[in-house]
Amino acid sequence: MTTQADSILVPGATGKTGRRLVSTLRAAGEHVWAASRSGEVRFDWADRETWPAALDGATAVCVVASENPSSTRVFVDRAVAAGVRRFVALSGRGIGLVPPEPLKSVEPADFGDYVARAATTGAWS
Repeated sequence: MTTQADSILVPGATGKTGRRLVSTLRAAGEHVWAASRSGEVRFDWADRETWPAALDGATAVCVVASENPSSTRVFVDRAVAAGVRRFVALSGRGIGLVPPEPLKSVEPADFGDYVARAATTGAWS
């Protein structure tokens, strides 16, 4: 499990995958920021001005890649610069443009099961 100081940012938290991810992580006791255009934390892939506030204090990001792969790469670069130490990326869309250094390799059959296991077994650290 993450430490009390860890905060997990979930962009797209009101979407199909994001809302399940937020629910699963919170049920496991994680501190999660649900980010979206209409979420608890304002975040919009198309509005890069929303990114700094969403990233402020985040130490981990669970991200479903943007439809625009170049935005995903810029976001990851900015997240690393803001102090994010851990990433979980879900998507084959544009994943080749995301720098591999901050990413862990994951090949789960079911992403929800992976997140639940990761949150309860300390795999975030």
